[in-house]
Amino acid sequence: MSRVASLAAVVSFCLAPAVSMAADWSGTFPSPAVASYFEGGEHPVLVAAAGAPSDELSSAAGALEASLRASPSFPLVMDAKSLGDLSNLDDAAIVAKCKNLPVTRIAIVRVFPGAREPSAVVTVYSKGGDALSGFSAKAGTVLAAQEEGPSSGVNRGVAAAVSTMADQGSKSNAAAQEEYEKSFIWFQDLVAINVQTGGVVGSSTIPYQGKYKKPLDGAAFYEVVERPDLASSYRTRQILRWSFIGAGAAGVLVGPIIMVSGLSCDDPLSDACDKKQSRALTTGAIVGGTGLVLVLVGNLISPHPVDATVARELADQHNTRLKERLGLASREQPKGNPVHASLFATRDGGGLSLQGNF
Repeated sequence: MSRVASLAAVVSFCLAPAVSMAADWSGTFPSPAVASYFEGGEHPVLVAAAGAPSDELSSAAGALEASLRASPSFPLVMDAKSLGDLSNLDDAAIVAKCKNLPVTRIAIVRVFPGAREPSAVVTVYSKGGDALSGFSAKAGTVLAAQEEGPSSGVNRGVAAAVSTMADQGSKSNAAAQEEYEKSFIWFQDLVAINVQTGGVVGSSTIPYQGKYKKPLDGAAFYEVVERPDLASSYRTRQILRWSFIGAGAAGVLVGPIIMVSGLSCDDPLSDACDKKQSRALTTGAIVGGTGLVLVLVGNLISPHPVDATVARELADQHNTRLKERLGLASREQPKGNPVHASLFATRDGGGLSLQGNF
């Protein structure tokens, strides 16, 4: 089935005048006007909304379904829920999915943005895949009935317009996919395994953005996933962590200094000297020991306000919003870097390091 045939509905731009009314799909498809674009006789019809899911597409398809159900010419009107996701399928593939359904006509609805109002392009197919007729209408504009019989072909001018529309749509989708591949978030897991024991000796998870592997360190990750509250919490916890480590490091350094400085005495054999040295050793030990504890506590404080599982959920929500914004809601997420393996040396003999997008 040719691309021109699959979008033959654009012929209505040449055939169907319209009368302006309020911008609302509910009045766009009068039953008698819609019926005039179908062949004579009663036909069970399936209405399929094709293209990226949107409220506009659902509204247009729903209005067409309501119009067909209100007409005695269509004893059965089905929606396309049983066909699954149609957003990435062309007209031929959608018609093929209908081969076992109790319908003889398939009306495929696609919505395109306009300068003021969006346009719905409807192509009517037989169950065998032949393009029988087509029409288009703008939201809020009443579709006029076809004066002659259903169209059976597309002239060269309309074919050129259809080709241009399809090419523009293809370029737009390619640009949107490129933008997504630059902005989606994925994780690289690093796992170090001791080759002698088979045990895991270390692991870490690093978030990246896009196919160019932009690292999302610290608060940057929470900013990208649109959680400024978590970004602020990360910075606060990081300050607290380094405060403990800094104070502890100072204590570890000052403690021995206090101990050494207290060892010098004018009279090493006097009781006063013994007391001075004892105080210095005790004080230095307390300061150094406290410093060591603070360093350990600081290292135990994670600056991240959420664990790795929640972080992955936040990334998934970000990717879903990004897909919806770009009209790629059903596209498969690009893969991150493949798994890599490398050897490393340890005191026990060495190990195997695995890294990749798991």
